[in-house]
Amino acid sequence: MSGGLLILSLLLSSAPDAGIGGELFLYGFGARTFGLGRAYTGATGSSESVYYNPAALSEIQRGEITFSYTSLHWLHSYGGFSSVYPVDARSGFGFMLVALRTRTTPGRDIYARPTSPFSFLEAGGLLAYARRVSPQLSLGATGKFYYGRLQQFTGAGIGFDIGAQWRIRPGVQIGAAVLNVIPPIVKYFRVREQFPRVARIGVELRPFPQVRFMTDWVKPGPRSTQFHAGLEVRPLDLFAVRFGYDPKSLSAGFGIWSIQNQRVVRLDYAISQTLGLDFLTQFSHRLTITVQYSGYHVWAHADPKDITLRVGAAGVLTYIYLHVRTKAHPVRWQLQIYAPTGEPARVFSGDGLPPLRLAWDGRDATGRLVPRGRYRYRLEVEDANGERYVGTGDLVNVLVSRIF
Repeated sequence: MSGGLLILSLLLSSAPDAGIGGELFLYGFGARTFGLGRAYTGATGSSESVYYNPAALSEIQRGEITFSYTSLHWLHSYGGFSSVYPVDARSGFGFMLVALRTRTTPGRDIYARPTSPFSFLEAGGLLAYARRVSPQLSLGATGKFYYGRLQQFTGAGIGFDIGAQWRIRPGVQIGAAVLNVIPPIVKYFRVREQFPRVARIGVELRPFPQVRFMTDWVKPGPRSTQFHAGLEVRPLDLFAVRFGYDPKSLSAGFGIWSIQNQRVVRLDYAISQTLGLDFLTQFSHRLTITVQYSGYHVWAHADPKDITLRVGAAGVLTYIYLHVRTKAHPVRWQLQIYAPTGEPARVFSGDGLPPLRLAWDGRDATGRLVPRGRYRYRLEVEDANGERYVGTGDLVNVLVSRIF
């Protein structure tokens, strides 16, 4: 048993929150958040918010399903599953399962003699709900369940978290959460452990739509405070790079989006270098896949999708139908139609609610017929709360374009 406890101590010492009860709920979730240095308390709502700050779930726009896996080192791995959905324009809920496990390892006593094999498992479930109580303030709560198994000993406990999100203005928001406000109490054989309360305060700044800067102050104990920071830059609509810092590691990562009308798939990857460890592999790799569906979003489709363009031919039109579902009333919109080369071929825009449909005659802004090929669109809508909704996808296929 002593050999197993030695391995367990090595496992916990390699985690950023070593020595604190309930590390499973403190370590982090998702490649995106690790790429940002686990600075996510003040972030805009997503499936990861179930773990960091339940109040942010009031901001989620679409349903999400997320699968995450982390290969920490040869001794153990960490993974989870999360699902969130907006109940209405003011509230949302989420569910998450996470688990940390070790590989079965031969045990040794203090004299290096073989003992029974050692294994360790932690699993947790979280159920969260949030509601916007005013245009600027949201409140949320999370109920959590913990289960642990150390050798033949098992323990379980139930706890409770609370959170708040304050939107100072578009692009600036503050989040706060108290984890274990009602702490889980777990008993292994004769050892009783109560998870400590942990306070988190985070800020998200978006000086530009393509740039996000995040910071977190985490107080995991009465005498310690940790600082976390992350930067996300999206040079392209479908690609982002991230850099992060926390007290125990440096991280970097990227995200790739695939958006096709109502379907969105995001792949996130992060690599972290643990600082100050020489006895274990210092690099950890994390991979997350997120699928978005339904909810509040915008998209467009054309009818007919295949058109033939000729000079002098009258009545050649395709109708573009705009589908817009936003939490607040739309204030601005823009539809860009892109040529096969990636250059904008035509732009429609306006204020307020977009029209139900637009007619396009296959000409660019100068009145010339566009060349043949497959054309894509990008529909962007901003609502009265400052939230942006973006939809992209295939729009029209120009079969023939003749100028004579």
